[in-house]
Amino acid sequence: MILKVRCYNPLYEKRDRYAKYMAISEYYDYVGEILSPPKRNPDNVFRLKDSLTGFIREIPKDNIICGWKL
Repeated sequence: MILKVRCYNPLYEKRDRYAKYMAISEYYDYVGEILSPPKRNPDNVFRLKDSLTGFIREIPKDNIICGWKL
């Protein structure tokens, strides 16, 4: 199943500590396939294989705002 997931960027709260020319967005959108949960920390991590880069992203469930099935 392919999902689009919107995640909160934890660096957004500290955006004033970075250079002023760096635009730090409040949200990130990832599109990809759902993978099985990792063995070491399955309860609070969501795994997604990103379709654009091919990377496996482990996203904390606390940072996920919403998701769409594509």
